[in-house]
Amino acid sequence: MPDPLTSQLAHLYRRAAFGATADQLAVLATLGYGGAVDRLLDRSAPDVAADAVVAPVLASQYGEVQTVQDRALRRQLRQDGRRAITTWWLERMVLSEAPLREKLTWFWHGHFATSIDKVQLAGLMFRQNVTMRELGAANFETLTQALAKDGAMMVWLDSNSNARGRPNENFARELMELFTIGIGNYSDADVREAARAFTGWKFNRSSDAASAFHVNPNQADPGVKNLIGSTAVTGEQVVTLLTRHPAGARFVAARVWSQFAWPVKPDDPVIDDLEPGFAAGLDVTSLLRSVFMHPRFQSAAARQGLV
Repeated sequence: MPDPLTSQLAHLYRRAAFGATADQLAVLATLGYGGAVDRLLDRSAPDVAADAVVAPVLASQYGEVQTVQDRALRRQLRQDGRRAITTWWLERMVLSEAPLREKLTWFWHGHFATSIDKVQLAGLMFRQNVTMRELGAANFETLTQALAKDGAMMVWLDSNSNARGRPNENFARELMELFTIGIGNYSDADVREAARAFTGWKFNRSSDAASAFHVNPNQADPGVKNLIGSTAVTGEQVVTLLTRHPAGARFVAARVWSQFAWPVKPDDPVIDDLEPGFAAGLDVTSLLRSVFMHPRFQSAAARQGLV
């Protein structure tokens, strides 16, 4: 049987990475459990092997997919793009020397749920994946602000159709329900007011560049919006309100714990230990450290709580 430290490290790497070999565990054991957690969380460490995986060439396909007249060819180009980014990401997962970055990117892809089935354009999904990897371990508000303006997200939740006088509530509702504060902490009136703040937000589908996001002042509602007991004018201000809402830290901490330990609701007692530290700065790396170092992370409940 493995010694207790090796068993703890194996569990850590099953959850925070994609598993570890016996040789890797032997090296990690020389660091101790805390040192292994530090290694996983080191955002400055290079990931030479994963970064050496050649990124798919999608920029030229973007325009072709938009303009090609032949439906079969357009469908084939989209399938090729889907296959290319999927293969690229899987190869990164297999080869990564900083596996938590890929595991965390995977988590955020499910949390800020989008799908190429509707987005269709591989270039947008690729850019979103890169954003999640670059910002996913830093500040949660910064990540949420970036994804609110992300092309794949804006296509997925119909932001381009959100205009003054006829606001589309899809993004505002998902932002509250799934991304930031969770059900029970907002009303339908809050959703309507938040949707007004995102009117005029547009994404130029003829380009997959980050600069394709813009605000159309003719379609933006400039009025004050009243939501969750406060006021805002712009979409950015709404994101700030929601990510800093008292319920937000508990909601996100519960989502992270559920991904890496076992499924819980925001009112679970274990979140009492995680919420204060995360609420103080919304730092995802600090939250992950609290999860991995929590006494219950190595409990039987954690080891048996997820497949």
